[in-house]
Amino acid sequence: MREVWFESGGVRLFAVGDGTGPVIVMLHGGMANHWASLPLVAPLSARYRVVTPDLRGNGKSWYGSSLTFDQLADDVEALLDQTGVDRAVIGGASGGSGVALRFALRHPGRTAGLVMVNPVYAGEESGYTGPQRDTFAMMDAVASRALDEGVQVLRPLYANLPPQIRE
Repeated sequence: MREVWFESGGVRLFAVGDGTGPVIVMLHGGMANHWASLPLVAPLSARYRVVTPDLRGNGKSWYGSSLTFDQLADDVEALLDQTGVDRAVIGGASGGSGVALRFALRHPGRTAGLVMVNPVYAGEESGYTGPQRDTFAMMDAVASRALDEGVQVLRPLYANLPPQIRE
């Protein structure tokens, strides 16, 4: 895997990539990192160039302010710019599906295809379901505590994740 560092809106962001050929960008869900996307696309690296970023505010892509799907979609565009890619298949799992969808809507000319795995976002008109809103509110409350109490408040959320993602 090759590391890719790039900038978007003054923020330094991180991704990894492997393989050659047409490009597939796979986006992880909330409170995860690129490791969560790798099982979905790593087997494709024999025929495709797969890229899995740490979305802003996750993994090595540090960011401590509010996030929007528009901003995250524009970060994906900055990743494509940095890597010299004109068009790519953009995929997302869970919350990453919302970023993938927003990217396709904002940048249709750069979207060769759209893949959504366990999507949690049906678009701005539909919004989130009640359980999704509750889950995101809980995650936001815990993340907000981390600013004052430190990262240890997040550890219970990661306790049952696979080791690579947990670390």
